Amino acid sequence: MGRIHLLDEAVIHKIAAGEVVQRPASVLKELMENSLDAGARRIILRLEKMGKRLLEVEDDGCGMSRSDALLCIERHATSKILSAEDIHRVSTLGFRGEALPSIAAVSRMTIRTRRPEDAAGTEITLEGGKIRQVRDCGMSPGTVVSVRTLFYNTPARRRFLKSDRTEGFHLFRVLHALSLVNLPVQMEVIQERKRVLALPVVEEVGDRLTQIWPDIQDQPMVPVDGQFNGARLWGLIAVPPFVRNRGRGIFFSLNRRWITDRKILRAVLSAYRSVAPKGYIPDGVLCLDLPPGLVDVNVHPSKFEVRLTQEYEILGWLQKAIASALSVHPNPVQEVLGERYQPPNPSLRFSSARYVTKKDRRGQGEDFLNRLVPQVLEAPLESYGTREDLDGASQVKRAGHEPEGIPRDYRILGVVVNTYVVAAYGGGIFIVDKHAAHERLIFERLKRHYGHSVPSQRCLLPAVVSIDAAEAEIYRLSNPLLRKMGIVLEPFGEGTLRVTSLPEWVNQEEAESLVRELFQEFSETPTMEGLSNRVDGFLATIACHAASRGQDEVSVPEAYSLLDQVIREGIPLACPHGRPFVHFLTIRELEKIFAR
Repeated sequence: MGRIHLLDEAVIHKIAAGEVVQRPASVLKELMENSLDAGARRIILRLEKMGKRLLEVEDDGCGMSRSDALLCIERHATSKILSAEDIHRVSTLGFRGEALPSIAAVSRMTIRTRRPEDAAGTEITLEGGKIRQVRDCGMSPGTVVSVRTLFYNTPARRRFLKSDRTEGFHLFRVLHALSLVNLPVQMEVIQERKRVLALPVVEEVGDRLTQIWPDIQDQPMVPVDGQFNGARLWGLIAVPPFVRNRGRGIFFSLNRRWITDRKILRAVLSAYRSVAPKGYIPDGVLCLDLPPGLVDVNVHPSKFEVRLTQEYEILGWLQKAIASALSVHPNPVQEVLGERYQPPNPSLRFSSARYVTKKDRRGQGEDFLNRLVPQVLEAPLESYGTREDLDGASQVKRAGHEPEGIPRDYRILGVVVNTYVVAAYGGGIFIVDKHAAHERLIFERLKRHYGHSVPSQRCLLPAVVSIDAAEAEIYRLSNPLLRKMGIVLEPFGEGTLRVTSLPEWVNQEEAESLVRELFQEFSETPTMEGLSNRVDGFLATIACHAASRGQDEVSVPEAYSLLDQVIREGIPLACPHGRPFVHFLTIRELEKIFAR
């Protein structure tokens, strides 16, 4: 007798269940997607022991006839597709016909369903995937699927279930994700026979966010809305620096399907690269609508990952759309002062954006910009007050008084170790990392001028850079990009280049080290198209070399000038690499420190 044999039907069903059903949350996702595909406008979830004892989903969808109800529990029975070609055009959430038989194989399941035109409904009782009873029942149009004692017949799987708290977290994450992309659907949760959550129909995703997490109103969010070759991206995302490393995260849907695709998440996070620290995850909801022909959803057992036919172009556009939305959010001065705030430079006016935000944030640290002067006046350096130096041991510079003729709602108290500017305002004090702030200012100016008119300077003594054969190829490939960034390199004999022009903010002593660092970054991207998609990173490198160093001496007048520019230009309060450059201590926090 041979060693290879066919598995029996019961084993096949349990293997299939292992691919689709990992925990109660997996069951909820499949059942809710079935309800949404059925056109439900109201979905009720009932839970006992966080789905371990009972998980029931009731909807008011189209319902099923008796014959369809009996067929839906057979493997690969579906109403969504007819041929192999349909898989590439599928627009529904489910299509394989695997979910219900897989869930039934590892639970005790009851299906009750009725179409509006039927006089009576159908009730089917299953145990371990086998039909125990079929009978008529009275019920409203729709479908109710009850799943009891999940994994009762696979004890090893049941032992791997976590605590009620953990399983509840995963259950509600599924519910939240599907509710955020199905706004016209009313959803309710009844846990241990008590209603714990009600989500009425809403028109705006911001309203649904507020229903789920009322405290999200404290977090400014900016709308995203962009279109590209038949695709549309829309939603709300957190505005830096209001991002967190252990937040709720981004809920991403593609054609109403909640997905957790890593490639798409990387594209989203790359848009935050210059405004939030590495590793921080913003809160938000993003919905991508694509023509079905551009998406292959048949690449993951639970359909959490997808394959895009124009992946490079779509992900690049997605990143740029999010970065564009982040770049136009108003600075905090405008948020409170509105039309009363008029930037001195007309070219620096801000676009308006609608926020989900708490109107009154008195007492919070970020409020300092809201209290600053509506307009910062330009003034020559001579009009600033004198600086008083303390002894070298203290390494602190202190302002004798605020510069005359400059109306401000803050006052610089001093500069600590030539790095940190300490200032007072009505609500407390704030500390600014002057290198990171200066770096951000230069970065924003480079971005503004990139590609057409980056202000540059001719090098009086051009730096000479030695290159090898690989770097010579990098120079050939990247030279057009370098010129757009204000850097001009010319061949200067065998194996050498000379730097003849630099952006005006870069010290000429930095020329060689800047070029070598850029060449190192260029070497990681072998195509011109790839280089173009990383321009922000290269501009951040230039800004870092151009900004004043921590050890560079800074006077109080220079510190005032720096903060004035930060306020006037409304830049994000983080360096191009995402590190915040402002820290606040409110009066309340100071009193707490001193136990007052």
